[in-house]
Amino acid sequence: MTETLSVPGDLIASIPVFLGFYPGESLVMVALDPGEPGNTRSRIGPVTRADVSDMEAVSATLGALGDIGVTVAFGFLIGEDADCGMTGIATMLCAEAEKWNILVPAVWWVPHIMSGIPYRMLTVNPRSRDAVGHRRTGVVPDVATGAAMRALVSAEGVLPELNRRESLEYFARRPGRLPDTTIARIVVDAESWAAGVLGEGPTGEDAAGRRTVEHRTVALLDGIRCSGGTGGELPESERMLAVAAKLTVRAQVRDVVLGHVLSPDVARLLAGLMLAAARTFSGEIRCNALCVHAVTSIVCGRTTRIWPALRSSHDEDPGHRLTGLLLSAYRRGRFDLILESCR
Repeated sequence: MTETLSVPGDLIASIPVFLGFYPGESLVMVALDPGEPGNTRSRIGPVTRADVSDMEAVSATLGALGDIGVTVAFGFLIGEDADCGMTGIATMLCAEAEKWNILVPAVWWVPHIMSGIPYRMLTVNPRSRDAVGHRRTGVVPDVATGAAMRALVSAEGVLPELNRRESLEYFARRPGRLPDTTIARIVVDAESWAAGVLGEGPTGEDAAGRRTVEHRTVALLDGIRCSGGTGGELPESERMLAVAAKLTVRAQVRDVVLGHVLSPDVARLLAGLMLAAARTFSGEIRCNALCVHAVTSIVCGRTTRIWPALRSSHDEDPGHRLTGLLLSAYRRGRFDLILESCR
């Protein structure tokens, strides 16, 4: 996040952009870039969210921030009842952060994120030299015209959903778009195609096998380009869904796709197609399509879609290995690790 924002009003107004939804009953930690000095207009680093009631998640979040070198992070408690232990949570948060050598200069409370809603400081850390410069009370500025929201819209992003449920529903399967018999036939054809490319044994693991997988996958990507691609939310035809199934039916093919999706042109080309595949298929194809879509979101700067895509994949198959790896990197705010793993 390259945008510089002031504390705390701009940060509160930007939280829906950082997360991709409007959080409720949440602790949100907004860390400063580990390479930036701890002042009120530093560059924003990782942003994390945990349920207010889940202290284990709060502790794990601080540990993850500490692991990547974060030294300064602001805390925001979001919930309807400020008197329901919020001050105690804020005090505990500052103390817990000390164990990870993270300075939490202050923690603010806001009932929910909406323009004009008042916020107030719950606790201030005496170690923060500039704490007196932070506003103890105020109102949330205009969310729709905030700096982070403007940057999101100008980058052809999408506005955040109202809540996590709506954010996840964006990636939900949508039965009835194609007959079940047609979907089943597409899956069988994709599996047959992959078996022919990969062979019966460990083909794809040796150099010759990898070249075969690469050439056949690139041929599919070239076919999408020649057809004009699919930049929107829906596929152009059943044929395009058949191509998407082949690209995501096996991990070896999916990994080749990920190597090419680092190009913004390819990322834009595949974003809509992977979304359509995720909404149409189930199992391995859906998980792989969601993972590829998450990477396209990073490449295209549409970061509000990353978490719901990966969470939807985890819900589909908690044991899906790539989903677990990407979620681990995402929770640590390490988009660079996600992209590096695709090279």
